[in-house]
Amino acid sequence: MTLYPNIIYHADTGIEVFLDSLQRIGNVRYADVVDYHGSGDGNLKTFIRSQGPRSMTLEGKISTDNENTIRRQLNYLIGEQVYIMMGAEELATLAKIRSCAFNKAVGTYTPLTLDVVCDGSSEGQFWDGTDYFSTSNCAVESDDDSVNGISVRLYQSGSYVRNFVKQSEWTLPAGDYIFFARVVDQYNITDEITLEVRNYIDDTAIASDTYTTTMGEIFPEYAFVKLDFTIDSADDGDDVQFKVIKNTSNVNNVYLGAWGFVRTD
Repeated sequence: MTLYPNIIYHADTGIEVFLDSLQRIGNVRYADVVDYHGSGDGNLKTFIRSQGPRSMTLEGKISTDNENTIRRQLNYLIGEQVYIMMGAEELATLAKIRSCAFNKAVGTYTPLTLDVVCDGSSEGQFWDGTDYFSTSNCAVESDDDSVNGISVRLYQSGSYVRNFVKQSEWTLPAGDYIFFARVVDQYNITDEITLEVRNYIDDTAIASDTYTTTMGEIFPEYAFVKLDFTIDSADDGDDVQFKVIKNTSNVNNVYLGAWGFVRTD
C-alpha cells in the first residue's frame, strides 16, 4: 500500500495517520480589523486588534481497509496537538483537529472531512525524502514503508541529504521551530543520525543533535526525530541549510522518508 504524503502525526504517542488523497484544501486566515473615526478630523480609520489563527478544511478519502483504525485514531486525536504534513502543498504545521466527519463509503474509499486549527504564527515546510537540494553518498530506493514508496538511503559516514530555505518574513520568519525527519536506522546504532540547521551564509550552526531510532533490530520501523531551533536577527535574509546526516562509520543504513519543519510560537 502506498503511503501518500498527507500525514497526521501525534508526537506523544507516535500515531501516524496517512490520508490516501486530498481533493480540497481550504486555507483560512483573518485579521480583526476595527473601524473608527478619528477624534481630530472625523475621518474613518482602521487598526488591527489581533490576527486570527490559521485554519484549514481538509477534504479527502481513506481506504475502507483502514477506515475503522483511522476513525478510532482521529477520535482519540480530536483536540490534541498534532503535526499536519501535506506534500502537495509543501506545508507542515502544528495544529489541533477541531472536528472530523466520516461519510460511509460507497465503493472502496470513505470520504473524510477535517476542520483544523493551526498552531504557530506561520507555516512550516514539508519535503518527501527525495525532495532535496543535494546529497552525498546516498541512493534513492523503492521502499514500501516510506512516503510515496521511495526513500533515500544514507550508507557511509558523513552521508547527507540537505535542503535550503531563504530566510524571509513569509518563509522562515524569526521565531522558534522544530526540524523533523521520518527516518529508520537499520541496526539501531547509537547516535547514528544527526539533524543540523545551519546559517549557510555565515557558516554557523543554529542547532544540531544526534539520535538513535530504537524500534527494534529485527523489524526496524520508521520514527520521527526532532530538533528545536530558533531563527533570529542574525539570520535575516540568509540561506538556512537543513541537513540529515549518517553520523558514524558503522556498517549501517539510514533511510530518510520525509522531513521538514514546523513553527512552535
